[in-house]
Amino acid sequence: MSKISQMIEYLQADNQWHTSEEIAVYLGVTSRTVKNYIKKLDSSIKVISSKKGYKIEQADIQSDEEEEIHFNRVNTVINTLINSDNRVNIYDLSEKLSLSESVVINLLKEARLKVVNYDLKLEREGDFWKITGSERNKRRMLSSLLYEESAQGLLSISVLETIFPNVDVAQIYSLIKQASTKFDVYLTTFDINNILLHLLIAIQREKVVSIQKKRGKAVTFSEYIVTNTENIANLFFDETDYEELVEIIRLSISRKEMPENIGDEVYRIINDLVGYIKNIYDVNLDVERFRKQFSLHLSRLIERVRKNEKVHNPMVKSIKNESPTIYECAVLVAHRIGELCNLEINEDETAFIALHIGNILAAQIENDEKIKVAILMVEYRDNSQIFLRKLQEKFGDTIVITNVIHDIKDIDFQNTDMIITVGENFSNLGITTVTISPFLLSHDISKLTDAINYKKSELKRKSFQRLLAKFIPQSNFSYSDKVEQRKSVFRFVTKEFEKHEIVTGDFEQSLEQRENISSTAFGRVALPHSLKMDAKKSEGYIYVNPKGIKWGQDITVYLVITLAISMDDKKIFREIFDVLSNIITNPANISKLIENKTYEEFVSCLLKMIV
Repeated sequence: MSKISQMIEYLQADNQWHTSEEIAVYLGVTSRTVKNYIKKLDSSIKVISSKKGYKIEQADIQSDEEEEIHFNRVNTVINTLINSDNRVNIYDLSEKLSLSESVVINLLKEARLKVVNYDLKLEREGDFWKITGSERNKRRMLSSLLYEESAQGLLSISVLETIFPNVDVAQIYSLIKQASTKFDVYLTTFDINNILLHLLIAIQREKVVSIQKKRGKAVTFSEYIVTNTENIANLFFDETDYEELVEIIRLSISRKEMPENIGDEVYRIINDLVGYIKNIYDVNLDVERFRKQFSLHLSRLIERVRKNEKVHNPMVKSIKNESPTIYECAVLVAHRIGELCNLEINEDETAFIALHIGNILAAQIENDEKIKVAILMVEYRDNSQIFLRKLQEKFGDTIVITNVIHDIKDIDFQNTDMIITVGENFSNLGITTVTISPFLLSHDISKLTDAINYKKSELKRKSFQRLLAKFIPQSNFSYSDKVEQRKSVFRFVTKEFEKHEIVTGDFEQSLEQRENISSTAFGRVALPHSLKMDAKKSEGYIYVNPKGIKWGQDITVYLVITLAISMDDKKIFREIFDVLSNIITNPANISKLIENKTYEEFVSCLLKMIV
């Protein structure tokens, strides 16, 4: 069978996204060769390519949009059951989702498989269903769902354009970016999204009329954005809304300042909500940017409800359908605010709360993937903002500036990966520190690039080490020359997995089925895994035989890493597979790895190979 035929069979066997690196490892070729194979395919075989990788286009496979709708429905079912004190009737679920009972039954079956990963159970008593388990595990699951949905991009430009069809969202977004350059103001992604969101909501509340009077000259960054937004939307904000928007934007570029006109009641409610969400969802909203921005929104929300002022939120239906966990979280927050203030918060206001929660969680997710940097600099008058903007333009894709400080005592070491000192040299801070000039010259950029690349590798190793410890525990390691045949390895590993209830009884057969399509061995290593991601729990098993294992005709391997993956851990599988595949394609690495007789030695050696 040709390599191209093997590639097609591999893609057809598992219609998920596969990176070129993964396919290259499978075929024993380079990534460039894989891309050439894709180009050579005839028109009868359609392979979709994206930044996620490649997969076969099949008519009977759900579209990405359909998959997302289905995913959100399952999440809605889980949220409803976890947040209900009593059992839930299937007919009530059916009515809530506007789906037939048979469809809801299938959703419940999928939900049952999903909750198992959090040591929870979905139990049925006639027509009634409930999720049982510890409150801690319920919080773990809700937290995971929140972050999953936030990662999908609740505030993407395309989504906002659909929700606000009569507003030029892209032009206002460009205005904010252009203003940051014009006024030398440093904005994070969160800041931009927050400003954009408030402007769109304000436009939605206003009655659109032709501008009959002109503002005075916009002097500040905030005034410039609000005034030009009026021009784009062809409306005129009343003075209260105008001043409020100017204040919101001003606070977005203030790194420490809290709103001045927020009363004790709002501060008390914010403190209560932070603890309330932590207790229910195990999510930390006790961060300055959430307190600062949400306190403004909360103050106006309470004022509107008390005055019985109605607002229309066009995003209610969209948020409900696309981010059910975030919306459910907002419902609980709205209910809690109502309890504390003796108010009734409607759906429109609840959806606005959901946007704030989604925005802060999305920012946390984005920042988790970047190097957290603190800037230590003296005041250079107007130069500090120029410096920060240049730094963001050059390194914004890889770093997030968590704080700008002027005294070494203010460094938050627990939440900082690296310190950039400007103009002054500090040493022995116990953390990666880079000293550069305030002008960000070419040699400064070179020095920073090297430091960032080093830190990225270091953090990647630490992240993979945590992932590996969770995915392949110490008990899942064997160094022995007793097992010499592939089938014997499969039987041994399957029994180990079954002993800990990781897989079902047909796992060994599934490994063989996958192997019969095309060998999972390349070089002296094998990465066997089943065709389906149907494990009860995701784990891996490392087996090293220094004398070799007969894997097939004329194939001998010395290292076998067997992977059992559940559907909910597809992302973990890809992360582990990609890192391992990059390492074990180098024969020199394999010769070093198989010398290690203990789990600790093996992992230590493996981590040193990550670059």
